[in-house]
Order: sequence, then structure tokens, then C-alpha cells
Amino acid sequence: MGEPPGPGEGGCPLALAAFLVIGLIAVAGALAVVLNRSPLYSALSLVGVFAATALLYLMLSAPFLAVLQILVYAGAIMVLFVFVIMLLSLRRDEGAISAPFPEGSSG
Repeated sequence: MGEPPGPGEGGCPLALAAFLVIGLIAVAGALAVVLNRSPLYSALSLVGVFAATALLYLMLSAPFLAVLQILVYAGAIMVLFVFVIMLLSLRRDEGAISAPFPEGSSG
């Protein structure tokens, strides 16, 4: 009499709609990570994927995992990624400036 519905026996249509929307956001963010040419935009898209994953953990009634997902991945690891991206961009720019004379100049 008081048994919860099994798989495929109905359930809350709002929860299903929320799951589909959050899953679509996660897949779109993952595609943006792969398809973006700018590493910074890829890193920002990865933050969106991490946030969508945290929301899915909340839907599964796992708030501790959701908080860890945001703090550890979106916080610490993304800061490290952005630091490395900026450091590599700085070194590439330094290489362009370090040439004493432009190519083809008679100096």
C-alpha cells in the first residue's frame, strides 16, 4: 500500500524534467569544453559541468557530495587550471617580445 513506485512506474514529472534539464546543461557544457578554442572559455565551461554535477548530487539527496564537488573541483582545481592557462599565455607573449629586431629589418 505505501510502497514507492518502482522503475518505470511513474513518479514525479517535475523531478524528471529537472533531471533532463540539468543533464542537458552538463552535456552542453562538456561539449563546450571540447569544442572551444580558448582554454579559458573551456575552463569556464568545465565549471558549469561541475555545477550541473553538483545539482545532480543534490537531486540524489547527497548534499555532502554536492558541496565537495563545488569546493574541491570548481574551487581549487579550476583555480589551478586558470593559473596554468594564464602562466602559459604569459610565457607565449614573452617569447614574442624577446626578439631584439623584427624579421627582415636591417638594424
